[in-house]
Order: sequence, then C-alpha cells, then structure tokens
Amino acid sequence: SSTSDSRSTLPPSDAAVAMPLLRRAMLSLRPVGARAAATTAVVSASSETLSQKAWRWLDITGFLTKWHSRRAWILDLDP
Repeated sequence: SSTSDSRSTLPPSDAAVAMPLLRRAMLSLRPVGARAAATTAVVSASSETLSQKAWRWLDITGFLTKWHSRRAWILDLDP
C-alpha cells in the first residue's frame, strides 16, 4: 500500500509541465491583429443611433467613460 501512495505524490512529468508553457509562448507570438480586440465597441457614424450619438456628445470630457470603464480610468492616471 505504501508504493501506491508514493506513486500518487510523484511530480508531473516534464512533458505535462512543458506543454502549457509552450502553448502560452506560441499564443504570445501571434500577430497583434490576430488577438481578440478589447471591448471598445466602435460604431460607424452611419449605423449610430440617436441615443448613442447623444451619449457620445454628452461625454465630451470623458467623465462618463472613465466612470464606467476601469481601463479608461487607469489609462487617464498620471504615470
């Protein structure tokens, strides 16, 4: 019974450890255009609704964007 216990506590093989690291490295080498874009929800002017246009014009200072988007707020901070 002690041999079965020692087998269950053995570290994973090198291949099992290396595969996720290789996969992550390969994903980081993809071109920038192939990556999923951030959720910036760009709308062309022709398909923009009146409500979207009103909110865009109300947000001339960027306050509403920074209030609703943590990423925009962080990017606006001084380094």
